[in-house]
This record gives sequence, structure tokens and C-alpha cells, in this order.
Amino acid sequence: MNTGLETGVSLVEAARELGVSVSTIRRWIRDGAPTVSLGGPGRGKGSRVDVQELRAWLAGGTAQCDGAAALRSLEATIREVYAGEVEGMCLPAHALIGIEPIKAAAYLVHFWRVAVPKMIGQTPDGTPQIIQDLIALGDR
Repeated sequence: MNTGLETGVSLVEAARELGVSVSTIRRWIRDGAPTVSLGGPGRGKGSRVDVQELRAWLAGGTAQCDGAAALRSLEATIREVYAGEVEGMCLPAHALIGIEPIKAAAYLVHFWRVAVPKMIGQTPDGTPQIIQDLIALGDR
């Protein structure tokens, strides 16, 4: 289900627009630069960024953050927390602290359902794919 939250530009496009290399954009992301979505394995699943948000981050400020931008950021963070490895440990966070993947997924879904209405002041339209995928883990 497409939630319509997938916006932004590829890292190549952002690098071209900002006059820097793609590796510089990746380094900025590792250093905490805002992303629209984080990439996954395979072709066509690269990270996406909002150039205006990057410029604001580089200037030391924060970009204007509307509800959709906040949801995109939270969605990307949940994806990273669940699937990403803790830096230098070669394991996802839930494995490091001894939580089964299904329990970690349930916690992140619960967090989404509690945090999002508080962040944007209403229940969001639609459910992002990562949350649907985490819910599906519990249905297996």
C-alpha cells in the first residue's frame, strides 16, 4: 500500500544540486542529517532526502517540519531501528539486548500507534509499509 509519504530526491540528485559527492551526502546522513527514507538492499531502493531539509540541517537549524515530514522521518527511523545493525556490532538492536524479533516488531508498532497521533495531533491516514510489515510478522 502506497501511503504517499515517499517523496524527496535520490542521493545522486541531491549531491548534484548541492555540489557535493554522494559519499558526502551519505556521511551527512550517518552524522544525523534528515532523510525522507532510508534505502534498503537491492537496486532502486536507495535513500531519499529533501534538499531543503538538508540545507537547513547544514546551516545548523531545522527545516520546517510539517506532519508529513515528521511521519516520514519517524517511519525511516523505525525501519532503521528494526532492520539496521547497531554501528560496529553487526547485529540489530533487538538481538543485542536479547529481545525476539516479534517482540521488537510489536513494540515498534505500538510506539507508532501511540507516538504519531501525539506528534501530528490526529490519527494518520494510512499505515506506512514498514508498519504493515511489522504487523504481518505477528500474523505469521
